[in-house]
Amino acid sequence: MSIPVRERFTREIRNVAIQASANAIDDIGSRLHILSLALAPELGTVERAIRHFEGASPFPTTEREQIASYVVSAIERRLLDGDKLIPLRHISENPLGWLDSFSRACVPSGITQVRRARMRDARAIGATLPEVGDTLTFPSAEDSYIGHVEQMHAELALRMLEENPSMGEWERHSIAAHTFARSLGVPLPHIGSNRDRRWICEQLERPEFAVELRSSLQAAHDLAAGSPEWDQLGVDERLLDLWLDYTPSRSEALLGADPQKLESIVRGVAMFPPRPQEAERIAVRRAAKAASERRGWPSLVMVLERAWVAEFFDARPAHDNMDRRTDAEAEADRAADAEKWEDAAALVLAFPGSPAGADATTPSDVARWLGGLLAASS
Repeated sequence: MSIPVRERFTREIRNVAIQASANAIDDIGSRLHILSLALAPELGTVERAIRHFEGASPFPTTEREQIASYVVSAIERRLLDGDKLIPLRHISENPLGWLDSFSRACVPSGITQVRRARMRDARAIGATLPEVGDTLTFPSAEDSYIGHVEQMHAELALRMLEENPSMGEWERHSIAAHTFARSLGVPLPHIGSNRDRRWICEQLERPEFAVELRSSLQAAHDLAAGSPEWDQLGVDERLLDLWLDYTPSRSEALLGADPQKLESIVRGVAMFPPRPQEAERIAVRRAAKAASERRGWPSLVMVLERAWVAEFFDARPAHDNMDRRTDAEAEADRAADAEKWEDAAALVLAFPGSPAGADATTPSDVARWLGGLLAASS
């Protein structure tokens, strides 16, 4: 009697994971083997996850393939990405349980990505066909369930906020922003640089900024619709840039919502995460120094890490009661260190042996490398 497909794959994946765990070897070969089994067409993991959301109306073929590609990439990252590897022990305990659950959880995000790509295409076409404008749509079977999925995400996120009152301020604002954006079916605002983010954070502390924020969204709506008012042409470009990904209909959805949601969405995107704790920073510096034995590297790492933290994080750690500096003093120190970021990153990219990775070619790549070291230390 032949062994059922799922049972056979369960055994094979479990055996690979157990053998690697028993030998204390979490090697890339074992993970690649597990990945090949997880994505085997005969097992149909991705196909089954997508069908769960289709119901009686299948997605169009092209979009279905794009969603499947997104889910496959997510599985690959979960098995191979050094930042968020799933432990082999967890795989061996429930070989297909985690795989089915994770695949299914990735489908809504994949559909959202497809929808956003479709909307970008629509805007591009609309730019050359003014008479079509924002009415250009691409109906598909996914639209009927996207609202349900977004509402489900919103309810789960709000429940998490209610059940975790001790959650940090940055986490709460970030979750709230994603929650409100999903519930309204609008994209998160666009902020082009850290400098703009910090400027917006400063503006959010002014009581009158709520009115200016709403006015900028209205201006972006009217400009996109081709009917701007004269005074809207003077709106700060940093505010107009927030709404680069908004069509007139998306702007209307946010303009019609509670004004507090508008401010909350922007605040959650603009805020910086709290500065890492000192123990985490020490771990990052230690790991970074280990990337090269060449002379001068350790001292460069010290400057680099300090500048990176200043550029990409808040001026203070979370729950810090020991720092006696005023907010103005802490921010001044942060800004001074942040000015060294570009130069320090450039020195790292030019350093012999490519300690930040052979693929690192920009300061953003260096930042991602350090971010990976931080994640590994947490």
